Amino acid sequence: MTSDKNRSVARSFHSEASRSEAQERVDRIKIFGEELAALDEAGVLALDEAQCRAVDEYHKALLSSYSDDFDIDQDTRAKPSSSTGGGTACPSTCSSSCSG
Repeated sequence: MTSDKNRSVARSFHSEASRSEAQERVDRIKIFGEELAALDEAGVLALDEAQCRAVDEYHKALLSSYSDDFDIDQDTRAKPSSSTGGGTACPSTCSSSCSG
């Protein structure tokens, strides 16, 4: 998905969202990233680089859209995992599942 398409999709998903719903979604994105890192570290699931970037771009577009519309805490950065193998970690959701 392109960035413009991500922004369009993200905006359509929250057109009816309230501030509290937006904050809940931001919190779920953070939890998702943490669980994805744990699954990767355990060797259960690892997204390939393209999948990681697609999820990350979608989440960035969604967070940017929420930021434009609501005053929310956007701290969704998952903590980097030791399983990155020394690569450069992707930001946000895929901190340990993708190297760049």
